[in-house]
Amino acid sequence: MTLQELFENAHLDALGMLDPAEQAAFEKAYAEASPSVKAQLRAEQARWAAQQVLLPEVEPSEDLKSRVLAAVAEAQLVPAGDDADEALSFSTARRVSRWWRVSSIGLATAAVALLMAFVYVGQTNERLREDLSRGGFDDSIRLALGRGDEASTHLRDLLLAPDVTRAAFVRTALAESTGFTGQMTVLSRSSWTQSRVAMILPQASPGRQYCLVEVSPDGTQAERKLQTFDSNGLLQSVTVGALEKGTRLALVTIGADGRVDLSGALMTLTI
Repeated sequence: MTLQELFENAHLDALGMLDPAEQAAFEKAYAEASPSVKAQLRAEQARWAAQQVLLPEVEPSEDLKSRVLAAVAEAQLVPAGDDADEALSFSTARRVSRWWRVSSIGLATAAVALLMAFVYVGQTNERLREDLSRGGFDDSIRLALGRGDEASTHLRDLLLAPDVTRAAFVRTALAESTGFTGQMTVLSRSSWTQSRVAMILPQASPGRQYCLVEVSPDGTQAERKLQTFDSNGLLQSVTVGALEKGTRLALVTIGADGRVDLSGALMTLTI
């Protein structure tokens, strides 16, 4: 399930409009999503739950019901034509169930409400696609992924392209114990010559920088430094070259001497 489909299904889930199979597929995709995507989905569903997108609950007046039923009865008594079978007669029912009338009106109201909800979802997703095509997202995201047309391309790839693979880093026990809240994801695609790492990291301690390193297969030493960078606490991304399947990565902090200590790794990932 693509990220766009996940958000569309989140909208429908908030409205209670998913069938059992769709519900199961949505819950499975949600469980596999990264923490940041889950947070965005929960925010979207909360926003939808708070909006009054359906019709207001109103009780039609008894006068309206009577006039509608009288019009239907009158229409039934009108002959079909000059050649109509004279032996055929029409008559109104002696009694119309009150529950039948209420259920019919409720069904009609629900149908209109459902149509309005589908139109609203369609319009929302269409605006999303238009924003992506214009690169019209927040400047901080566009600056994080590049500028101009490149930014729009990356945004479409990250949010819509089904062939973009995403692998999320896992925080180490050290990071959990120190309250480190960083998030990192490796993005790759067959048409890209380099993989890209998107991240939101807290600012490093004074005099230290973040360093992404490739780790030896046995996990005992850093084989090479892929990228060294600072963080401003906002979304940013870096390219790290082509990464083969099975590559082990670790995020550490280094000082002015540039020495890498894997015992201080904050996040790890095996591609």
